[in-house]
Amino acid sequence: MGRKSIGDLCTLVTDGKHGDCQNEIDSGYYFVSVKDLINGDIFYNNVRQITKKDFEETHKRTDLKPGDILLTSSGTIGRMIIVKDDIKTYRTTLQKSVAILKPRLDIATSYYLFSLLNSEMNNIIELAGGYYC
Repeated sequence: MGRKSIGDLCTLVTDGKHGDCQNEIDSGYYFVSVKDLINGDIFYNNVRQITKKDFEETHKRTDLKPGDILLTSSGTIGRMIIVKDDIKTYRTTLQKSVAILKPRLDIATSYYLFSLLNSEMNNIIELAGGYYC
C-alpha cells in the first residue's frame, strides 16, 4: 500500500473560521473553540452561540458531521475527539483553533485515523511547537 499522508486518508483537512463571529445568545448555533473540547467530547455548557448567518458562512467550510475528527491546533495542541451523532452537531462550527479531519471512509475509519493520530501526538505537538494538556 505504501506510505500515506494525512491528506491521503482524509477528504478534508482544514481549520475553522479565521476572524470573529457575532454572538447571539440562545441562537442554537455553536462556535466551538479549544476550551470546549474536554475529555473526548464537545462540552456545550459554555460554547459561544453565534448568528445563523455567521454559522452558515463558516459551516460551508467545515460541514461538521458525526464521525469527523476534531483536533486542537493552537494554544493547547492535541485535544482530539471523534464527533458524536447529536442534534447539536449539525448546528456546530469551529473557530480557527480547531482543525477538522474528515476520514476517507473507503480507506480509513474514524477510529483508525483517531488511533493513528493519537499514536503520533507527541510528534504532532513537537512539530507544532505547542503544549499538550
